[in-house]
Amino acid sequence: MPFSVVATEPVTDGVSRQSGRWTTEDGPQVVELIDVEPAAAGISVEASGPAAGVSTVATVRSQAGRVSRDGHRVVAAINGDTFATDAATGVRHPGGLHVHAGELFSGSSARRPTLGIGGAQSPRIGDVAVTASVTLPDGMTTLTIDRVNKARRSDDLVLYSPRWGTATRTLANGTEVVLTGAAEPLRVSGTWTATVAAVLLARGNTTIPAGSLVLSAQGTDAMILATLAIGSAVTITTSITPGWEDVVEAVGGREWAVEGGQSSIRPVSTITRNSNPRTAVGIGANGNLVLAVVDGRRPGYSVGVTAADLADLLVGQGVSDAIILDGGGSTTALVRRPGDIEATVVNRPSDGGERAVANALLVVSSTPTGPLAGIVVRPATATAVVGQSISYQAKGVDAALNAVSTTGAPVAWSITGSGGILETTGRFRASEPGAATVTATAGGVSGAGVLTVVADTYPPRASAPVVRLSRGATVNPGVVPVTVSWAVATDVGTGVVGYELRQRLDDEDWQDVALPAATSRSIGLTLPTTGAVQYQVRARDAAGNVSAWKSSSAFHVRLASERSSAIKYARTWKTSLSSSYLDGAVRQSRVTGATASYAFTGSQVAWIAALAPTRGSARVYVDGRHVATVKLYSGTVQTRRAVYTYSWATAGRHRITIRVSGTAGHARVDVDGFVVVDSAGA
Repeated sequence: MPFSVVATEPVTDGVSRQSGRWTTEDGPQVVELIDVEPAAAGISVEASGPAAGVSTVATVRSQAGRVSRDGHRVVAAINGDTFATDAATGVRHPGGLHVHAGELFSGSSARRPTLGIGGAQSPRIGDVAVTASVTLPDGMTTLTIDRVNKARRSDDLVLYSPRWGTATRTLANGTEVVLTGAAEPLRVSGTWTATVAAVLLARGNTTIPAGSLVLSAQGTDAMILATLAIGSAVTITTSITPGWEDVVEAVGGREWAVEGGQSSIRPVSTITRNSNPRTAVGIGANGNLVLAVVDGRRPGYSVGVTAADLADLLVGQGVSDAIILDGGGSTTALVRRPGDIEATVVNRPSDGGERAVANALLVVSSTPTGPLAGIVVRPATATAVVGQSISYQAKGVDAALNAVSTTGAPVAWSITGSGGILETTGRFRASEPGAATVTATAGGVSGAGVLTVVADTYPPRASAPVVRLSRGATVNPGVVPVTVSWAVATDVGTGVVGYELRQRLDDEDWQDVALPAATSRSIGLTLPTTGAVQYQVRARDAAGNVSAWKSSSAFHVRLASERSSAIKYARTWKTSLSSSYLDGAVRQSRVTGATASYAFTGSQVAWIAALAPTRGSARVYVDGRHVATVKLYSGTVQTRRAVYTYSWATAGRHRITIRVSGTAGHARVDVDGFVVVDSAGA
């Protein structure tokens, strides 16, 4: 299925958002596309990073929130570059180039696909590298600086600025030289003269003073730096790929996706071939930026795309050049919705929440908040099922869709058309099929939402019943008490008004089970200890729609008497006879520390014993772990009781052990047997 736009929403002048769906060979995809006109008045695109420096990571939302304010409002954002993690130190930093406000935050001589923004907010994409060098005091010796504000590797010479953090975060196996006097900020292309303030041998994690730089080397360059004299002058030079000298904002990417309006995946790898959540940025034929996010790793919702699929999507959107940014759990999109103050996450990150990332790409509006100019009604477009309620919101906005408070101008709600009733609070209750317009008015301005009400033809969704041994119930010979229960069914319309339950024994036909009331969600039953048992439940709503039957797994209920060979008794246990016991007898002990241990296969177990004035307490162990202390004392005699139950999610091999506590004056503990629930195939 081709990409289909589900919803569009203006963000501010020059920025808009499209939400869409798409089906690839791998499955369904959910897409967010943010269109940005960099040349629009008041719009700028910026590269951001964590507050603590390039050597750390932070979520996109925290990076945006740190710089967002009135007159510099972040209205949209996506995650940026991949980040490398140094194996020796654990330091994380951007994989490629990072430039903000013309300052070089991080870079290296390795060419990588990069998005850059020029001085006139002109976007460009290319393979970009930054080279750097240091010329020593003799004016003739020049050393190549391998990387700027990245983790130092073996035999590297790295230049650190305060943008890296408060210290170099290096191991103590190199030489580090503190330089002062260089006129910062560090640019992508330029020359600086600095003075050697300190030479530190076999040191690491050197503090980076404000206004200073640090050269850090390991290997041959370290020995050369060690010869520098304090007070001597060195020259730092940086240069960038030709044509990029005026870049003021830049973030690197991992692969190319589109070149010259054609799909062009390079480099190709296992990562590009696999389906994953992905983030990309491209330049359209009209010069606009397209920020693209595709969710993934969520079966049935959005599974993720290959790099080639993402490229096809971008080409279909008229993109001429595009690169792929970090993806997977890093994929994040933020949008400041009309009437909101801050941008919020609009996609579903695959980690279940935002992942901290190296940098982000921010879309910023410099338009300050103005007077109330309109009302945004949410939802703007809605479809309700008869019986369903919708709570409408009214948000005040200025001409640039910045949030404006309506506190001084109470919102009045009105509705035209048919379909239901709108309360004064903005809550709509659908009562019949129809169409309506919901209007909110405040401060002399209005906004409206379009509403369609359809008949309730949607069946509820029921959950499979769960069967549990009934703790405290009386077990009779050949039958065991259980409780069958199920969760509340969901329904989008008129609401659930009843449930149906049925039971099947072995391979017989299903038989209806009468419930205490139509809306009951549990019932106590007794089951025979022979044959397989299974339950089904379904729900019915007020419109007469019926859900599919939801079935429990088939299971057996087994009863092991106190004489079972699977029960191992330790220390003194005696047999007591009485017709009130399950098979006319129990094993009983008054000896402190005496144990009865039962090994079984199943998903539930119940210990059957008597309660009486002469009974004491016992500690219960499940698979060797103490889980409970059960008090068997009672003012009256109550035999054949399920005094303790325990369950697991699935059937398996387990052991329950009863250990006599030796209660003073009434120490006796009985074992009348054990009940086990196991799978029907066992």
